[in-house]
Amino acid sequence: MKPLRLAILSATGTAQKRTIPALVNSKLVTVSAIQGRNTEKLREVSDRYGIQSIYTDEHELLDEGSYDAVMVCSPPYMHFSQAKRVIDRGTHCLLEKPAAMSADECTELSHIAAERAVVVHVAHHLRHQDTYARMQEILNNGGLGDIVTASAEWSFKMNRSAPSASWKLDPSKNGLSAMNDAGIHSVDVMIGLLGPGSLRGAASVRRPEDKTHETVDILCEQHECLTHIRSSRLYGPSANDLRINGTDGSIYAPGFFTEASSVSFDVTRAGKTESVRHSSPNPYQVEVEDFARSVGGLTPLFPFTDLHDAGLAMSLIDAAHQTITST
Repeated sequence: MKPLRLAILSATGTAQKRTIPALVNSKLVTVSAIQGRNTEKLREVSDRYGIQSIYTDEHELLDEGSYDAVMVCSPPYMHFSQAKRVIDRGTHCLLEKPAAMSADECTELSHIAAERAVVVHVAHHLRHQDTYARMQEILNNGGLGDIVTASAEWSFKMNRSAPSASWKLDPSKNGLSAMNDAGIHSVDVMIGLLGPGSLRGAASVRRPEDKTHETVDILCEQHECLTHIRSSRLYGPSANDLRINGTDGSIYAPGFFTEASSVSFDVTRAGKTESVRHSSPNPYQVEVEDFARSVGGLTPLFPFTDLHDAGLAMSLIDAAHQTITST
């Protein structure tokens, strides 16, 4: 297929750090235009990666038109308005997580996307790797029997002196808790592997100096499976593991929740443990290339996150936030 020309809004943050470098050798995607507020940073990215078009105004980029799709990499509070603008133009859109600040916003974006018949993926890179696909295959084939319990955690010690900390710790810009940040990856993985969930309980530790809830636990039920999801920005990432336990076996993936690709996990059945190993392509490259495949009418290699699944994740997080703020 002809390489997809991708324009990126807010390209000097996570896009500069992860996405653009991952696409340097891609045969399916080329970054054709970037936008950001800082001209000097934009020129540095442009010079380093040979990107021809740079803009400080997102409207100018969108009107310029030398692209096939747009990726939104701005802070979360801007996702809904920017994605709505892109999708309403009839343009395919790749959205950084979280897709929006609430489940209702995800639903509205989904309706507009359906009306305009455009492709929208949410950039949850953990789904775009061989280990995830193999886990899903084992579960779909009943390899663990009936799933009884599962747990997932993505925590990290955030640098509070970093420039991004000012908006990351602002509830109006990045959500009420750590679940809106790295934690949503854990929620997304659980939904992708085990299906929709309903909240059974939530708890948090809120320090007096914080406006946000920096350590959060969610307990939910997913098809009779009791699931525990945790996220914190006060420590980590040593505990970022995935466990799924069934009546006939279990999956244990230490260090699964990370920016890098997972290369192995353990499956225990009938008292025997097998280490399942897979190749480790760059998941940030694959997630964008899978988006390009969808835009080109081809089948993605991995089961991507759509706006429906993004809405399910935000519904759980919205419900958890209602619980922790009312207790």
